[in-house]
Amino acid sequence: MRVIAGKFRGIKLDSLKGQATRPTTDLVKESMFNIVQEHFPCERVLDLFAGSGALGFESLSRGAESCIFIEMNRQAVQIIRKNAGYLKLEKQEYEVIQRDFEVYIKNENGKFDVIFLDPPYGKGYLNKAVYGIRANGLLATDGILIIESEVGGEEIDFDGFEILKEKKYGRILVTVLRGSD
Repeated sequence: MRVIAGKFRGIKLDSLKGQATRPTTDLVKESMFNIVQEHFPCERVLDLFAGSGALGFESLSRGAESCIFIEMNRQAVQIIRKNAGYLKLEKQEYEVIQRDFEVYIKNENGKFDVIFLDPPYGKGYLNKAVYGIRANGLLATDGILIIESEVGGEEIDFDGFEILKEKKYGRILVTVLRGSD
């Protein structure tokens, strides 16, 4: 796994071994960022269910000013910190928080220009996260929510969002949303 483009292009990133996380493949990541490239550079990014942090690091490489990584798995949090070290990131550029996503969403009061949402499949986290993001107003005006989910998986309630793009990559579905009033 590597950073695809931007100032960190080509730098290899570590990922957690085993089945604890499901890293976004380079192909899907590159395609995803091609879809949303007009939203970069931006100020704040949230990488929810961050895993190795690949999506947040790609965002920072493409000009995001800062990224918050939320991950519950302690070993994945260590991998994110290790990857941040490889990229020689400054403290103001990122924050890694080991916390349950629902607790984080409920207590966060900032706005994000881009939110990545890539929860474990089949756990029912997707709708809880989308609802929480909407209910707590975490998406900035003109901000986007990028969801990586399983084709045919959990049905998502898009109420309060406008679907900008949906694209399938094998068993993976990428959905890009913008808040609607």
